[in-house]
Amino acid sequence: MPETYGPTILKHRAQKMRKETGNPNIFAPIELEKKGARQMITVTLTRPIRMIIFEAIVLFTCLYLSIAYAIFYLFFEAYPLIFQGIYHFNSGTAGLPFLAIGVGAILSTGIFLYWDSVLARAKKANAPWTQIEEYRRLPLACIGGPLYVISLFWLGWTANPNIHWIVPILSGIPFGIGFMLIFMALINYVGDAYEVFAASAMAATSACRSIFGAVLPIAARPMYQSLGIAWASSLLGFASLG
Repeated sequence: MPETYGPTILKHRAQKMRKETGNPNIFAPIELEKKGARQMITVTLTRPIRMIIFEAIVLFTCLYLSIAYAIFYLFFEAYPLIFQGIYHFNSGTAGLPFLAIGVGAILSTGIFLYWDSVLARAKKANAPWTQIEEYRRLPLACIGGPLYVISLFWLGWTANPNIHWIVPILSGIPFGIGFMLIFMALINYVGDAYEVFAASAMAATSACRSIFGAVLPIAARPMYQSLGIAWASSLLGFASLG
């Protein structure tokens, strides 16, 4: 795999120039940085935390991705409550509704590839908007966000013994599309926005969403039992509107 990290590429170039010219005073910026355990602990390992605190883009990206990620994992508790509790699926078939989310994820790939081709053509034509990170990446999230919210209300208010089971299952398709488009858009946006610090920004988002994904599903069963299927799912939908 070719190296893509800018500072490392410059380091290799400086090493090559030192060797070719015999000049020992040619350095890349990364070679001049202080290295060691103290620098790693005080600078590198704390950078994701500092970015969450001081960078609004990282903070709100972390919050939104964490909610989306937590709701996805919460569904592993919610789906059995819905399809076994309301539609009396057995333990062998209760997992089949998740296939609809997989179908949505596959469809999102087509949308992403289409947008990528649009972006490539615009870059080739030197369209000014292609130089702005928000215009390059966030349109996919603008599609995924509403689909994600709609799917939650769809699931909640169609999970009823008087409505055929296929109707709430089909809500998984827009859920899968929305979930994947949100993630692809925001992860790429953070990477484009922070460039050499992209790894730290992504570390921040990864840590936050992992914490939310581990903690929130614990509340799934009590929430659905207390509020009911419709209002519990609506609560998640309202939370996703933020």
